[in-house]
Amino acid sequence: MAGAQASLPDTTRAAQARGGAWRSAAEFLAVLHEQRWFIALAVSYLLLAFTIGRWHGQSVTLSLYSGFQTFLYLFFAVAWILGRAIWLIAKNRPSRPLRFVWDDLRSQVLTSRRLMSALPAFFLLPLVHSAVTSLKRMIPLIAPFSWDPTLAEIDRVLHGGYHPWELLQPLLGSPTVTTLISHAYSLPWYAVVLFLLFWQTFTLDPRRLQVLLTTLLCWILLANGLATVLSSAGPVYYGYFAGDPNPFAPLMAYLDSVAADTYLPSAFIQAHLLEQYENGRLGIGTGISAMPSLHIAMGFLLVLLAWPLHRALRIASCLFLVLLLVGSVHLGWHYAIDGYVAILATWLIWWAVGRALAASRRAAPAVGTTQPGADFTAA
Repeated sequence: MAGAQASLPDTTRAAQARGGAWRSAAEFLAVLHEQRWFIALAVSYLLLAFTIGRWHGQSVTLSLYSGFQTFLYLFFAVAWILGRAIWLIAKNRPSRPLRFVWDDLRSQVLTSRRLMSALPAFFLLPLVHSAVTSLKRMIPLIAPFSWDPTLAEIDRVLHGGYHPWELLQPLLGSPTVTTLISHAYSLPWYAVVLFLLFWQTFTLDPRRLQVLLTTLLCWILLANGLATVLSSAGPVYYGYFAGDPNPFAPLMAYLDSVAADTYLPSAFIQAHLLEQYENGRLGIGTGISAMPSLHIAMGFLLVLLAWPLHRALRIASCLFLVLLLVGSVHLGWHYAIDGYVAILATWLIWWAVGRALAASRRAAPAVGTTQPGADFTAA
């Protein structure tokens, strides 16, 4: 094949190269058309974030997550490719395993369609994520924390006259249990969210655009918009911002006692966030905000994504969501209502985005629409 290619006249090879370039350009234009709403929303939000930052004399940084997210994406890609290779070799037992795996990568994974389709999300998501964190840090400047007493009282009334942490304490008030929940609530959540974004960046699943748009809108409308309207710091900071009487003082005393004897990730992060707030610093994950819970919003989005895929994934995602909801209350991060509102709002955003995309496709079918089943996770 290489010899036949070399024997072609220069004009023929040049024409083939031009044809390939035109095909690639047309394919990329089709990707831009298909993802136009995602791109428009992300770019519009970035412009709005800079405007808000300039209005309040605060910096908006777009580079907080780029390096870290790229590193984790690379890690996820290598792990997934190795796992896929091992599975394919075990299933097919080819005589030339390396060649078999390489052919699979070229034909199924590293395709131009997949890589081009991933470009907008790959570049825009870290920028938007950084802008969301920048604006989240500004919340108490725009709207000082004032909703904590109201949210705490709503929580108490909804749960039969008890604060939810009081109902959970007899079940979870063991240092061992608390430590396990704290470890599960912290790093695993962030890893799961980044894997979800990695998956939806590179998959060709027909639902990817709905997932990406829902993610953006959850970040923008919930983590920035609603969090500013219902500005609150959460139970852990109730005494610091709302003062006395503090209905969460016994919970915080218990958590402090656990943290005094063992490493409690939540206590470390909570102290770090308060220090960042006091010093006005901006960094990865900074910004204090309780209502609504983005932890729960992203956990519920995982449930929506996993629900139609497989029964085991459905069960695992629901258990993870319950762990997040319980952990957010037990560790003092959130009022229970923060999670309830996050679940309802995420479902409404998911539903509205799905309806809007369906209406858009009926009105003007997308150029180069992805075929169902062409999924990044497919073997």
